[in-house]
Amino acid sequence: MRNHMTTQATARSTKGFILREKYLCLIGGELVPSHSGRSFASTNPATGEKLADVPACDAEDVSRAVEAAQAAYTSWKKLTPMKRLGGAPR
Repeated sequence: MRNHMTTQATARSTKGFILREKYLCLIGGELVPSHSGRSFASTNPATGEKLADVPACDAEDVSRAVEAAQAAYTSWKKLTPMKRLGGAPR
């Protein structure tokens, strides 16, 4: 699995938050664009400032994410609680 924090080249800080210019979908442990390749600008509602481009996900993206989650759950459910905790981010 790739390091998700370094796959996007440009990051900036806005009032203590680190934002990237472009985000991707996390599906099956991989960062991928939306199925359609479309994205939209997410803006700060208070200022109208553009924060980032985010994927415009559709039903195909949801289906891919659900399939990936179901596949992961098959092996995850067999793990003991302690082993599950071992792989959890902290």
